[in-house]
Amino acid sequence: MLDNAKLYSSTMTELGSLLKRLCEDAAGIIGTEASSIFLREDNHFVMRAAYGYSAPLVDKAIYAPGEGLTGWIGLGNRFIANSPEEVRQHPSWLGKYDTQTQQQRKTINTFRGLIAVPLLSEKTIIGLIKVENKISGPFTDEDVTRLGIYARNATAFIETKKEAIAVMKGMYIFVLMPFADEFNDIYKFGIKQCIDQMGMKCERVDKRHFTRGILQEIYRCIERANYIVADITGKNRCSSSSKKTLMRDFLGLI
Repeated sequence: MLDNAKLYSSTMTELGSLLKRLCEDAAGIIGTEASSIFLREDNHFVMRAAYGYSAPLVDKAIYAPGEGLTGWIGLGNRFIANSPEEVRQHPSWLGKYDTQTQQQRKTINTFRGLIAVPLLSEKTIIGLIKVENKISGPFTDEDVTRLGIYARNATAFIETKKEAIAVMKGMYIFVLMPFADEFNDIYKFGIKQCIDQMGMKCERVDKRHFTRGILQEIYRCIERANYIVADITGKNRCSSSSKKTLMRDFLGLI
């Protein structure tokens, strides 16, 4: 997983996408048919991602700390079971979502067992991760240890992504590029859509409403922007002298 650090940090623009990838990798590392991640939000554990289910309870399965087996794991405990009976015999088991859980298992075999560990950030529990139905043989204590190591790495990625999202929210990205029709898809799908998905505001000057001259509005947007995306392909429609003035002022501002 550490080899994928660059991938996780650079390509996952939303927390949900990262969580889905973490679930998939957890199932692959332990060798299971399914997995899920719960995050602690407003003092509850909410399922935010799953892998291997036909209709997972993502965003619907919610437990208070200590409520049911999931809430018990959220208190910092680890759990291993190799049969449904072992799960039901645990003192904390409630079967809160049993009916829905059976429905979501349509794409995997009958439940055979699971292991689960908390997602621990320093001394704070931010959630938990479960893997279900080992493909080859029963779960072992070594599997629990491996999932615990994976959980520490996953926690670091989740915390980093949350921090990045918090920083990006409210940022303003100004786009400098030609206004010709052939550039519209590049702006809409290649630039703006990606930036919008990261929670930042993205604009090109011709998409704004303003009363001043266009060069003055461009200067204003450059001064205001946290970052600038510039596509200098082809020729713009302003005069050569205006382009030189704009580029000189632009370079001076950055």
